[in-house]
Amino acid sequence: MRRALALLILALGILPLAAQPASAAIAAHVENRASAFAAATDIRFWNTAPLSEERVEENHGLSYDFASGYAVAARAGTTTLYRAVSAAEHADIVANGALRAGPNSLSTGKWFWESAEHAAEFGTKMDGAGNFRIIEATFPRSAADQFMRLDRLDGIGPARFGTFEQLGDPLLQVLP
Repeated sequence: MRRALALLILALGILPLAAQPASAAIAAHVENRASAFAAATDIRFWNTAPLSEERVEENHGLSYDFASGYAVAARAGTTTLYRAVSAAEHADIVANGALRAGPNSLSTGKWFWESAEHAAEFGTKMDGAGNFRIIEATFPRSAADQFMRLDRLDGIGPARFGTFEQLGDPLLQVLP
């Protein structure tokens, strides 16, 4: 009976499924021991091909490193969102180090896209190709989870609106 059960498990591939999480933990442990930065910058799973961006998004504790094509440990407790800004808004952010209401904008807060690609698509629609910059804004997850969220803003993709009170003091970075 045990032999039949063992053959059935092997035939159905159940054993390799159970072994993969263990091998991932071992691989991560070995890499963590090898480098102090491994845990924060470059955790690879199963030492095989990189995870797709879609697979990474399914794992909430991961982020996707576009440069290397690998999943990496996300900064704990933060959410990164993206905003296309005009030259005038970019200059204001550089001068003041903050997101502020400007002319021809909402006086209560700002919209952010959940991907840089969607922010770029919006920037192209609003200001024309090459006439905007993408700002990466990192918020505490507790704040970003309170932002109003739409699944498809302006027919583009998921975006969030945060009031100035909710925005607080995010980490801002201009993407190349």
